Amino acid sequence: MNWVIRRFLFFILTLFVVITSTFFITSAMPGNIIDTYVSERIREGFSVEEAYRMAQALYAINMSEPLLVRYIKYLKNLLTGNLGTSYMYSGTPVFTILIYAVPWTVFISSISVVISFTLGIIQGLWAAYSRKSKISTLMTGTASFLMAVPNYVIATAFLLVFAYHLGIFPRGGAYDAWIRPGMNLEFVASALYHAVLPVMSYIVATYPGWLLLMRSNTIRVLGEDYVIAAEARGLPKSRITYTYVARNAIIPMITNLAISLGSIFGGATFIETIFTYPGIGMFLSQSVGAKDIPMMQGCFLLITVATITANFIVDLLYGKIDPRIRAIR
Repeated sequence: MNWVIRRFLFFILTLFVVITSTFFITSAMPGNIIDTYVSERIREGFSVEEAYRMAQALYAINMSEPLLVRYIKYLKNLLTGNLGTSYMYSGTPVFTILIYAVPWTVFISSISVVISFTLGIIQGLWAAYSRKSKISTLMTGTASFLMAVPNYVIATAFLLVFAYHLGIFPRGGAYDAWIRPGMNLEFVASALYHAVLPVMSYIVATYPGWLLLMRSNTIRVLGEDYVIAAEARGLPKSRITYTYVARNAIIPMITNLAISLGSIFGGATFIETIFTYPGIGMFLSQSVGAKDIPMMQGCFLLITVATITANFIVDLLYGKIDPRIRAIR
């Protein structure tokens, strides 16, 4: 129980540090959309004071306040669930935008993570057992090459080939514009159709990492004494593979999986941006380009909380996965 309390306190401390760092780093960025708005109003003939009053009324923020005062207000607003208002969306609450974006990001990211992790585990296990074959060599070589290719390059290639040249899949968006969103077959089919290329890009970009990690872990476990002893006892090969080898090879990957599950709220920023998919990643990319500080802070906060929470939960469950951890505690 003391270990759980320590981990929870560390979770709170980490969250506080990240929130504080994010606020001051984003606030220190040179230039923002408010300055642009004020400059446009001045060119239209308004005075500097009038321009700033108009900006303050529109964006509900006073940029002349000391940074520390704004930081304290930011922390107070967080406690009430107020993430501020977006500059680039004319004062729309950041919370409202995130609520709209989260389901789309979770939809494609969760599908992608599950598929890529499952494929990586299965093929990594097979590649380890048949590591001397030509197919295994080709598989690991291809995986190593794909790991070196940035995900935005993969997404761009898929977009050019399958959307622009072949015209098989749509060029962007989450569903066809003429379809009314709702729980109906037409909308679901359109959403799935538009998600194919982003999901494919995500899988191709992440699946090689799982394959190589599982292969490496499996080869290491195959050399352990308990595996050799199990083989000497004449246990069935299937039991050795799944009970002794696969289970112990997967354990070190659980933390990476937790980070991946936590980061699904962040989505794949470049992939969502390339396909103009309305997820957290796309809004984060837009907010960085527009210097939309509240939107950036909201996106970073969501991604951070999800990732840290996922790791905290895995820490609590790790004892169930690996009995040796319980002995240490």
